[in-house]
Amino acid sequence: MKIVCESAYFQQDINKVAKAAAGTATLPILQNIQIEASEDTIFFSASDLEVGMRIVAHGKVEEAGIVTLPAKTLSALAKELPKETSKGDPSKVVLESAASDRVVLTCDDATFTLNSLDSD
Repeated sequence: MKIVCESAYFQQDINKVAKAAAGTATLPILQNIQIEASEDTIFFSASDLEVGMRIVAHGKVEEAGIVTLPAKTLSALAKELPKETSKGDPSKVVLESAASDRVVLTCDDATFTLNSLDSD
């Protein structure tokens, strides 16, 4: 999976859906956000088994796939990412599957490797 989003939209979309993820749960998957990239649409979704949220995210799909990432970590990272480059252009966030359980998030000069859970 590989998606590209503007940093401001990425932060907005992640923060919306993170509210539906469980803060603490006996099932670790409930503390995660599922990112699904189909042919031309990106979906962010989360649930605490009582309330669920699925939104169409702003961005471009370069490679289809599904990953599940920790909501707290992803939300905290999104808040810290720059919204503009030094030239004033919008910063781009790239999320790319690196291995079966790793996802690389890149924004400008920053690169983060996150552990993912199996989305099944």
